[in-house]
Amino acid sequence: ASLNVASPPLPRTSVGSIRSRTSMVFDNGEIVGEPGNLTIHVIEATELAGVDKSGLSDPYVKVSYGSKTVLKTKVKKENLSPNWNESVVVPGLTGHPVTINFLVRDHNTIGSDKDLGEFDLRLWEYIQPASEAHPGEYRADFWAPLNGSGGKLHLVVEYDPIQDGEGAQRKRSLFSRK
Repeated sequence: ASLNVASPPLPRTSVGSIRSRTSMVFDNGEIVGEPGNLTIHVIEATELAGVDKSGLSDPYVKVSYGSKTVLKTKVKKENLSPNWNESVVVPGLTGHPVTINFLVRDHNTIGSDKDLGEFDLRLWEYIQPASEAHPGEYRADFWAPLNGSGGKLHLVVEYDPIQDGEGAQRKRSLFSRK
């Protein structure tokens, strides 16, 4: 599914400033949260390495949860600052520690794709309420530094906790508001 985020402009937050108000830390240091559904928005990247002979790359992002790939974005030809604006919903998270892997790769028609950078999102370290007006909605909007050849990946994650046995998503995403 594709997502257009032309308006309103999203607030940008540094990675280090986000903490969950609903997460708990166990004695072993593991952070857990509430059961619910996660929406991941892969917005854009910047400062990617140019690994093709032209000095550019053909980047895409592979998003994985556990051993499952939940999203593979479209390839953006000859681009070091691509815009994807693509999203995916990961339903039924249990609240246990959650790590989402983001792997940015350079697509090659001949030969194997090359890794451009990687980021592991430990969900309960980043998620926070979207606003006090909507206490059941949690979101984080940040630039993730990519390990590897550098660059940054702009991500928005929105978490919808399931309360009292609710199965349907209740969130009103900021992306769909008029």
